[in-house]
Amino acid sequence: MFRTLRSRLLLTYLLVSSLVLILVGVGLMLSLVRGPLGSRLVYLRLHELADRITEDAALRLIDLEPARLQPLTERMNTRYGVRVLVVDIRDGLIADSQRNSAPLSTLSPRSAGSESVEGEFEDSSGETWRFVSIQLNPSRTLLLAAQKPALRVIIFLGSELLQPLARIGILALITSIVLAWLVSLSVVRPLKSMNAAMRKIAGGRFDKRLPLQGSAEMKEAAQAFNDMVERVAASQQMERDFVANVSHELKTPLTSIQGYALAILDGTAGDEKARIKAATVINTEAQRLHRLVLDLLDLARMDSGQIKFERSPVEPGILLTNITDKFQIKADEKGVVLEKHLALLPVIVGDGDRLAQVFTNLIDNALKYAPDNSHISVSAQVEQAQITVKIRDFGPGIPEKDLSRIFERFYQVDKSRARGKADGSGLGLAISKEIIEAHNGQLFVESTPGEGSCFTVCLPIIQPGDQTLNRPRKKV
Repeated sequence: MFRTLRSRLLLTYLLVSSLVLILVGVGLMLSLVRGPLGSRLVYLRLHELADRITEDAALRLIDLEPARLQPLTERMNTRYGVRVLVVDIRDGLIADSQRNSAPLSTLSPRSAGSESVEGEFEDSSGETWRFVSIQLNPSRTLLLAAQKPALRVIIFLGSELLQPLARIGILALITSIVLAWLVSLSVVRPLKSMNAAMRKIAGGRFDKRLPLQGSAEMKEAAQAFNDMVERVAASQQMERDFVANVSHELKTPLTSIQGYALAILDGTAGDEKARIKAATVINTEAQRLHRLVLDLLDLARMDSGQIKFERSPVEPGILLTNITDKFQIKADEKGVVLEKHLALLPVIVGDGDRLAQVFTNLIDNALKYAPDNSHISVSAQVEQAQITVKIRDFGPGIPEKDLSRIFERFYQVDKSRARGKADGSGLGLAISKEIIEAHNGQLFVESTPGEGSCFTVCLPIIQPGDQTLNRPRKKV
């Protein structure tokens, strides 16, 4: 019955409201019966009855002799529900409506006839009585008394006070139920919207967004949900692009291999020169496929955390010098000046081969896009307990809309450029970023269209014995 969140919220509010009303009612009753307010109400009730009795029977109470006075007090007791006593200053207690009760022990004619109109006395059984006295004449006094455990007070409260309180309590309970329904509705409605959006996402639709409304917590949850949907949509799009790009990357060399193999088989490549050309193309495309497969395997192992990076001392200055020198011939062929600005760099801990792979890929990309007769700058220095390596070219640059996606797998800045004319697999930057992040470093790019690009690598300076390097990357 109470399986839904709304029903449980309603039940909770109802129970809490009822419990609060009951506790308030019990506390009020206890304070009235046992506290000073209860005593005050007893005295007020006795005063009210004393005024009524003296108006109706004052003369009879004064004139009647004790023998006839006793039946009158008993009738008053029955009518008004209080103990009625008449005390004479000379003869003492001359009438008691409850003469069969325990005799009085602390009430004396002097105390009864005093000017005080309120007081207490005890009977011989130890019961305490509260009384109000009214002096009928100089010698005779009327007392109206009620016991301290005021049963009559509870009856009075029930008729005079508890009924209005009960009506107010019922009204408060109904109001609390309405408010609970409204609160539960405000809580459940965003959850239902979120549930509906989740169902759409499960069905492959990522266009649903939750409105930022309701309480601060609901707005925060809606914002977190919208961010999650955007990330999931981006991840799905990247996955689709990745599959499409892999298919394209595999299709192009396979088509070339198949075409030239058929040319050899059906005799189209009839002479020795044509066969050598076909075999050369097949070998080149096979090598390209091999590199692509190796890069894909590297990425898969990095994603699953299966690659174990070496931990050994690396001298980044020597590493950068050797890699830069390796590209000197290629730079000379394009008329590009390859500049080195390397400060004195400390030894770091890492995988030298993987770091060499990163810097090789970055310098190679810079040479690919650098205009002829331009220059490329490779600089390195120590900044804030880390080594910062910058590789700057002065090529066409990267449009701002592509900067955030430049490290995605197979992402191409120039969509019209045929991948088949390139040497790489299209995964170099993605692999480089994975390697640098595995070394607890950062790889990012700054670029201005028409002025060139600058790739920056930041690596922490760690002592060779430090165990903090190459920590397993957190999976996202």
